[in-house]
Amino acid sequence: GDDHAYFPLGTHWTERGALAGTRAIVRSLAAAFPASAAVPDDVLAPRLLADPGDSLALQMYLGDVITQRAYAVQFAPGASRPISMDKSGGPREVVVDQADEALPRALVFHDSFGMPLPPLLGRHFSHALFRWQPDIDFALVERERPGVVLQVLSDRVLSLPPPREVE
Repeated sequence: GDDHAYFPLGTHWTERGALAGTRAIVRSLAAAFPASAAVPDDVLAPRLLADPGDSLALQMYLGDVITQRAYAVQFAPGASRPISMDKSGGPREVVVDQADEALPRALVFHDSFGMPLPPLLGRHFSHALFRWQPDIDFALVERERPGVVLQVLSDRVLSLPPPREVE
């Protein structure tokens, strides 16, 4: 159908693509953090959104001619978790908290590809701070004291100067 992993008219992944990315990240963390991998993520049929999502059609003045659909991931009732999302830091910082101390804390540095991750990936941590900032802020790592630090970047940044290396 038209529920793609990436927006056909844009450059970013859809929520479906972000869910696939989330699952890959959680699988990679499973050996060290089995509680994170145990969080259920069964989904229902995707929900159609009114917003077309990431589309370059508007920039080309073709928004009324070329359209795409965007869908939201809906978790099954058994997979729903009571999380709180704080977006008071604006679009560049989102905090996801939930009352499950068995889960680790996370700090996620990302570029624009990380925008759909907080409600999907954040469910796998007791506290997760998502910061739209490609480079790792070591002072923030010290303040947050996370068990997991992730850097999620689009492959197109590989053509740019590399982010600072972690020592």
